[in-house]
Amino acid sequence: METSEIKLLAEALNNFAKSVPMPQPAKAEPNINITMPAISLTTQMPEQGTVVVNVPEQPAPVVNVTNEVQPAAVEVKNNVDVRPAPVNVIERGQRTAKVKRDGKGQITEIVAE
Repeated sequence: METSEIKLLAEALNNFAKSVPMPQPAKAEPNINITMPAISLTTQMPEQGTVVVNVPEQPAPVVNVTNEVQPAAVEVKNNVDVRPAPVNVIERGQRTAKVKRDGKGQITEIVAE
């Protein structure tokens, strides 16, 4: 926009603003105080009745529980392979020994011959 166009636009806006009436400030309302006597209300409530609940007598329920326990299959394998320990016997010829005893018959000494 050129400067002359801006001036024309500004002048048109000013003229429009002057043609619109400005709102008048609201008049102050008078302050009014009203006092009233206290209000009391009395009501008559009907008498409360009693409530009766009748529950019939009945036996306790019977609950049967069946618990079938299946034992787990057990297989015991005890494969023990015991080999006899080697026994070395040294064979010597026949030997003789003399046994000496005391007065009570107890062995006191063995002497090889």
